[in-house]
Amino acid sequence: KKEKIVNGTDAAEINNKKSKKDGSAAGFLVLKIVIAAIVLLVVFYFGFTCEVRESNAAIILRFGAPRAEITEAGLYLKLPWPFESVVTYDNRVQYLESNNHETTTMDKKNIILQSYATWEIKDPLTYHNTVGAKGTVDSYIKDQIKNATNSVMGTYNLSDLISSQNEDIKTDEIQQKIFELVKNNCEANYGISVIDVSILRISYPDANLQAIFANISA
Repeated sequence: KKEKIVNGTDAAEINNKKSKKDGSAAGFLVLKIVIAAIVLLVVFYFGFTCEVRESNAAIILRFGAPRAEITEAGLYLKLPWPFESVVTYDNRVQYLESNNHETTTMDKKNIILQSYATWEIKDPLTYHNTVGAKGTVDSYIKDQIKNATNSVMGTYNLSDLISSQNEDIKTDEIQQKIFELVKNNCEANYGISVIDVSILRISYPDANLQAIFANISA
């Protein structure tokens, strides 16, 4: 009887150890599955998705060619690099000041104008194809402001900017015409929506000061 009891006790201990070993193996297997799942999720997130934030627009490129245009914030599917890549652009309202630009009025008087503009990206695909990541959008807009200023000021006299009679001053009208030209050209050529273009500063070359003083005196 004593021998049987000892043998029974040994069998119980063996079964207990075996159960613990099986439980440890099962727990280790579960841990490996969890880690593998986390790794797969990380790989999937960084390799097969892209996040577009509220202030951005994005273009998904497949082998360098645009595949999709994204204008709404969210999480989007894509193929991993090198099959597809993503470029993002700031979609917020931007502000810039033009260079001081000397131009000529209809009565052959030179003036120096500086303007400011506010703009935002309206068509990300057109913007990507024309401007892209070159970082030269400011120079494009400044060129449009310069061309529009030359075109508009060539149809107005100096007295339309400088006059003792408020009703003779046509600054608002001039600004509106410059704005419309810049807005139409930028939207058509660069996918940019110009919100405002206004004259920031007017100055005069020394050669014209005498004529200006004479106009003021008159």
